[in-house]
Amino acid sequence: MLKDTAMKWFDLDLDLGCSEAMLYACNEYYDLRLPEEVFRAASAFCGGMDHNEICGALSGSIMVIGILYSSGRCHHSEEMKEIEGELFRRFTERLGTVNCDDLKEQGIKCSTMMITASEILEDLIERHPFNRHRAS
Repeated sequence: MLKDTAMKWFDLDLDLGCSEAMLYACNEYYDLRLPEEVFRAASAFCGGMDHNEICGALSGSIMVIGILYSSGRCHHSEEMKEIEGELFRRFTERLGTVNCDDLKEQGIKCSTMMITASEILEDLIERHPFNRHRAS
């Protein structure tokens, strides 16, 4: 399951933030073969974009959705927008908010955010096969 791979990458010894760990996990789990620049870009989304805003696990999941479902332009990627919206909705239903600071104030640990985001993401990907958008 994706959540197991996500938790492997969210190991404290690896010193990765939530968004980075999510991207590394999805890269491994879905064999995305992402270039190193993508992981460097993900580092800017850790810790709620370093300002305790949008949860990093959610941001990493959204990056994966863009990689898998974007046509190359957001205005031409309706499926991507639909999947992203469902990810936000379901994450909020389960944890109450997408705001990193609010989640932490509620006592929700980053590991719970990682598990929640990865479970929802895996379900969405299973329901929306992505191989037609994947680069070879």
